[in-house]
Amino acid sequence: MIKNFFNIFFRNLRKNKVYSFLNIFGLAISLALVFLIVLYVRYETSCDAYNKKADRIYRVLTHRKDLDWLEPGTS
Repeated sequence: MIKNFFNIFFRNLRKNKVYSFLNIFGLAISLALVFLIVLYVRYETSCDAYNKKADRIYRVLTHRKDLDWLEPGTS
């Protein structure tokens, strides 16, 4: 049964090369992007997690109106 499914799968790959390439390429790109997003979110949420009181750590930002962005740190 499984052998039959693989035969049909490879037959369709050979018959529709461009369509199969686009599907496999799109799947690979989307999996890579999901992996990178998960790594980024994990990195951002793990900041100062080693500290025993990590839930009490805050970040101070300064809003500069002339540049219209937030800067870390204070004057």
